[in-house]
Amino acid sequence: MKFNNLRYSFIQKASFGSLVMICLLAVSTIAQEMPTGSLVIVGGGLNSDNKEVFSEMIRLAGGVEKAVFAVIPAAGSSPVQSFQYYHQALMRYGIQEENIRLIKLSLSDDDSTTLVNEALWKDNAMNPEEVKKIHDATAVWFTGGDQMCILQTLVKADGSKSPMLEAVWEVYNKGGMIGGTSAGAAIMSNPMIGRGNSLFALTHDTIARFDEILHEDSDTLFITQGLGFFPFGIVDQHFHQRARIGRLITTMMIEKKQFHLGFGIDENTALIYDGKNKQLKVAGASGVTMIDVSNAETSIIDNFRSVENLNISYLENGDCFDLSTHTIIPASEKILISVTEKHAYTERFSSGSLSTYTIDFKGLITHRLFDGTNPTSIEDLNIIDTQSAYILRFSKKPETKAYKNMDAWTINDVRLDIIPAQINIISPKQIKTK
Repeated sequence: MKFNNLRYSFIQKASFGSLVMICLLAVSTIAQEMPTGSLVIVGGGLNSDNKEVFSEMIRLAGGVEKAVFAVIPAAGSSPVQSFQYYHQALMRYGIQEENIRLIKLSLSDDDSTTLVNEALWKDNAMNPEEVKKIHDATAVWFTGGDQMCILQTLVKADGSKSPMLEAVWEVYNKGGMIGGTSAGAAIMSNPMIGRGNSLFALTHDTIARFDEILHEDSDTLFITQGLGFFPFGIVDQHFHQRARIGRLITTMMIEKKQFHLGFGIDENTALIYDGKNKQLKVAGASGVTMIDVSNAETSIIDNFRSVENLNISYLENGDCFDLSTHTIIPASEKILISVTEKHAYTERFSSGSLSTYTIDFKGLITHRLFDGTNPTSIEDLNIIDTQSAYILRFSKKPETKAYKNMDAWTINDVRLDIIPAQINIISPKQIKTK
């Protein structure tokens, strides 16, 4: 496993020439503006009974009486089914059926329809009839699937905006709501994460071969240009559920000159940007992890990436982040809890199904770091192979604050270090010999 220069390596193949042009040129043509509109960015898996998120979507779209939703299912392999899900959900919350519009844009045929081949919609970003459906909408919603499909359909081969993408930006600039889930969340930032998992991001080059990135199971970290609606940092989705902290941190270190903040959004949870009050808010069932790499440093140790001095915060439903002051505002019902160390020690444990300390990322940064014993820091061991592992060390700082109400948390400013480690796994035969 070699890092080499931890660079982007773009290998062009003739059949993917258009996609190459998108990746290389989009950054210069999709401006990161500051519109007056709002954003609802969902980490995937949005349940139709999530009242907090759907209420915010509708409020920011003008309310039940005025909201007009244009749903773009370009990312999905079943575009009509994806549309129908949000069609039914929005009607459940009071939006009139005629105010929920299917935008016919897709690269895939939906097997639930027998008379229509939705794959023929691939060029509809240039179709005036479909573009017209967006012009007077108050909200545009991107469904989940593959974020690269959204880029391929909405951005021209030369990297410029299609008429449909221009129309979406027009809605945003006029004060409308732009939102999306899963792949529809990934496209919000520029750059965006197209593929990859955490361990590969930490232990391999960031290499993108365009014939590989079309496969959902690609492990290699691929960073490309997004649509840039969210200009405050880089977004990742399915964050807690798919253990994506390593890939977001690696991306942030690569893009550090451009952005210091990364936002990892959990499933059934939204990061909301209200253009009127210039504030970020969390709504939904889980949380949003904020990663600040302002003071972080990275190095290569025995071909493994080490990252030190990251600042991590964790926000849940009702918590806000003020963009002008860069301060976290906990939900009003949460109470500041003591973070004073009762015992100045580091609690070491490894995750695993046989361990009584098995715990996920949310548990590490909340219950484990702020439990009754109040350790100074905690360490989580992540085994890569028989000789190597990563230690994630979460440490309290003088600035660290924690707020709690029942099982709802807000964590502000915890230090995280990601440290490569050598291990030695002994076989039963070796144990017997000893």
